[in-house]
Amino acid sequence: HSVDPTDAREFFRELRETVQRAPTRQAFVFIHGYNTTFEDAARRTAQIAYDLKFPGAPVLYSWPSAGTVTAYHRDREAGAKSADPLAVFLDELRLESGADTIHLIAHSMGNHPLSLALRQLVPTKPGSDLPLFEEIVLAAPDIDAEVFEQEIAPVVTAAANRVTLYASSRDRALQMARDFLDFRRLGDSSDEIPILGSIETVEASGIDTSFTGHSYFGENRSVISDLYNLLRSREPAGARFGLVPVDTNRGTYWRFQR
Repeated sequence: HSVDPTDAREFFRELRETVQRAPTRQAFVFIHGYNTTFEDAARRTAQIAYDLKFPGAPVLYSWPSAGTVTAYHRDREAGAKSADPLAVFLDELRLESGADTIHLIAHSMGNHPLSLALRQLVPTKPGSDLPLFEEIVLAAPDIDAEVFEQEIAPVVTAAANRVTLYASSRDRALQMARDFLDFRRLGDSSDEIPILGSIETVEASGIDTSFTGHSYFGENRSVISDLYNLLRSREPAGARFGLVPVDTNRGTYWRFQR
């Protein structure tokens, strides 16, 4: 309903108070995707916290998306430039929030600055400080699948106790992004299910989605319920209700029961 600017000191003071009042000393950070205004990102963050009945502090990291569908390439540049300040913010959050547990949730293009930020954070930390975060959720990630597998996956998995990837073969937005860039997007499973070592992949093609099939993580009841069990109970995919394992010669992934 309103936006009240404040400085970093006041922000972290209020955040610590929120964390201390919560039933559990934890927080999540939501990093929004392409074509998302500040207002929409703030509402989505609040909606996630409400739907998950999250017992901690919800935090939005808002990078400067143009908030229009025609600005895809501009948003990619803005997301990449946001990696440095995101890395600084995540480090400050760990030190200043008072939270014992921090989860990261990135949607769509938001996975790009997050991946770049983690590449900065993880190598500079001694091994005893890892992992930095509890759960990392990669929702419909708009990031080059091959680059992620070869260069980013080891960093992301080192940064968290568990990494969960949601993908779909019905994600029209990611299929359009693939056409723009000529490279398969990580969250698009139309050609191949991304199975990447310890990362738990959940395939969401079989559930009802929106017209573009890109916002299911925040709009579909099955996915919201799965996120609830993931973040609230911290259960692995194999223990979460509603998921069925699918074994392949490359490993196992999970899909939603129909």
